[in-house]
Amino acid sequence: GYMTILGTLLGWTCLIGLFVIMTSIPIMGKMTGKMFGMNRLMVKYTDERVKTVNEALQGILCVKMYTWEDSFAKQVDKSRQEELVSLRKIAYYRAFFRAYMSALPIFAAAATFLVYVYATDEGISASILFSSIVAFEMLRFPLMFLP
Repeated sequence: GYMTILGTLLGWTCLIGLFVIMTSIPIMGKMTGKMFGMNRLMVKYTDERVKTVNEALQGILCVKMYTWEDSFAKQVDKSRQEELVSLRKIAYYRAFFRAYMSALPIFAAAATFLVYVYATDEGISASILFSSIVAFEMLRFPLMFLP
């Protein structure tokens, strides 16, 4: 769809933008795999924390009788802190991934326009430029669902 529009507007130079996008697909796949691995690590800490809380609640009489509240609280707090560190890493990674995905059509458009201007003898008109920018921006939505 959008590549056909770009081909009509820019000719063969739209393949440069397609090349930029296609070379980024393996990078996006690796980033997605890394985020799934980080989520699995975070779930481990969450499970540990929930298990400790469940043990404390099931044996609340013993916990109160032997005053083990502080011990259980420290275990839960330690698990929660590890979980938060992992969650923070995932949030930074997800933010970088979204910024990368948002910037990718811009880089593809810039590369295409540079090649168009230098490879063809004709200049680029405002109508071609803005129509192409819209088409490149519309490519962002299908890219979000690729990896």
